[in-house]
Amino acid sequence: MKAPLPVSAGVRPEQGPPLSVVAPFFVLAPAFAGLAGLLLLARGGAPLASPWTPDSIALTHLATIGLLATCMLGALYQFSPTVAGAPIRPHRLAHGVQVLLPVGVLGLVGGLLLGQPHLIGAGGAALAVACLVFVAPVLVALVRSEVRTDTAHGLRLSVLGFAIIAGVGVLLALSRSGHGVPLPGGMPAWRTAHLLLGLLVWVGGLVSAVAWQVLPMFYTAPDPDPRLTRLMVLLQGLSLVALPTAAAEGSLQLVLLAAIPAGLSAGLILPVWGIWALRNRKRRRKDHSVGAWKAGLVFAVLAAIAGVSAGLTLWPALDVLFVWLTTWGAAGMVMHGMLSRIVPFLVWFHRLSPLLGRVVVPPMRQLYAQVRLKRSLVVHGMSVLVGTVAILSGIDLLARLTGLLVLGTAVLWGVDVARVLATQAPEA
Repeated sequence: MKAPLPVSAGVRPEQGPPLSVVAPFFVLAPAFAGLAGLLLLARGGAPLASPWTPDSIALTHLATIGLLATCMLGALYQFSPTVAGAPIRPHRLAHGVQVLLPVGVLGLVGGLLLGQPHLIGAGGAALAVACLVFVAPVLVALVRSEVRTDTAHGLRLSVLGFAIIAGVGVLLALSRSGHGVPLPGGMPAWRTAHLLLGLLVWVGGLVSAVAWQVLPMFYTAPDPDPRLTRLMVLLQGLSLVALPTAAAEGSLQLVLLAAIPAGLSAGLILPVWGIWALRNRKRRRKDHSVGAWKAGLVFAVLAAIAGVSAGLTLWPALDVLFVWLTTWGAAGMVMHGMLSRIVPFLVWFHRLSPLLGRVVVPPMRQLYAQVRLKRSLVVHGMSVLVGTVAILSGIDLLARLTGLLVLGTAVLWGVDVARVLATQAPEA
């Protein structure tokens, strides 16, 4: 007889894809974090000096597409069928995304750092194909699904946002390569809208939808009030529509105003609810991934404060700080903690649970040792704090130390994930 799985109502893990569909994404995520650390080590304070220099844009895309998008695409391949009742067919297309996405990121980043427009264009083209191969089947599956929970709506909204962000990003990349067409409203407005759509609607919206399901499922936290989740979906949807509209008008002020609803949802409502839910979970056994979630939610509030301050001042450091705290602080810390639970769960479910009752099977919590998780999270937290000081002070040495800490986090995190994925079923 099988032991009960740690799932909540409405979750069907047996409907999920094979482990080979999602596992490569979870390995790529820390690998790209390592590349971001190497960039900071090599370039020092240059990527942190201004939000729109080639170095800064390269670092931002290593974080947003390299780290966050790979992790989030893997999560969507898993969550769409199991939570939203939307099986993705054919799921083998994910292997194409696993190849095209890193090729596109490396081309884009390499072109920016080397000043080679043709590399930027090639990277943008690869990313365009990768996004199309991902978005088309996933969005079709989510639209066809009859599940109408707020989590399912949040997933639909985030994927639609990703499609819009990807389209705008490709146009911006082509413009930098010299092959683009003029955007209505001009590049500055679209560039800012692209960034805010990515950080607040895509990342913030998806983290919110996942949190509504993951916190009760893995941590026995209370389910969110449906009125709250509906409000958050509405706020995300408002910004999803308003940001491209404002960009087309060419007004940077309107773009910033259009981001307020999604910023309120991701930077205030989610952290307040998330921290409350984690403080009121039913089982309070020691789990460092809970600390990762709490730290990430606190960083989300700090990122919101930095973002509002950046909009009210002309200090470029605050723009950089907003991106840093959102990507590596808030979302990066949440992803770090989330993978420490999701990866062991998937390995245990796919490889070990079928052997229950026949051989001795290790419990899921033993697959990812708490001592290893604590070690990587401590280094991660130190990198966020040192990076914050480096951005505000402009000290080159601190920026390079930040790079070393980010690289250390990536190595520890990546080794831990790889060790769990290498777990094999004992012989019957």
